[in-house]
Amino acid sequence: MKLRGGEIIPGVSISNVYLNMDLKDLEKIIGKDYTTHGIGHGFERILRIENAKFWIGEDGKVYQITVSGDYTGTFRGVGIGSKLPDVEKFTTWKEDEDEVYILPEFPGICLELGDTDDPYGWDEREAPIEYITVDFRSGR
Repeated sequence: MKLRGGEIIPGVSISNVYLNMDLKDLEKIIGKDYTTHGIGHGFERILRIENAKFWIGEDGKVYQITVSGDYTGTFRGVGIGSKLPDVEKFTTWKEDEDEVYILPEFPGICLELGDTDDPYGWDEREAPIEYITVDFRSGR
């Protein structure tokens, strides 16, 4: 199962999966063909499908959504494979202590970058966005 494209709304949703959604409602969208593992720290487990992960709280609700791979949805035209200069067309970004890129003007969304083919070293401005996450915390 994969999530198809759809709007990314910081602090709210990715595609038709919403933060605070019940696990039962999530399973209506993604089915029950997913992998799972427990993680602790206030979360019961992470569910994983081909191009997305969902953090489920001990209360059975979705607290974080991450997309990657061939997910085609975007936030203001920025999606998987975009680069930080694409983000700069509409806002600023900053790197937090976990090598996650937040958009201070848009709390509830963060980006993680992938590798580049540059033989002279990694350049964050040339690295493609590999993961986009929506949660209640991003943009601290």
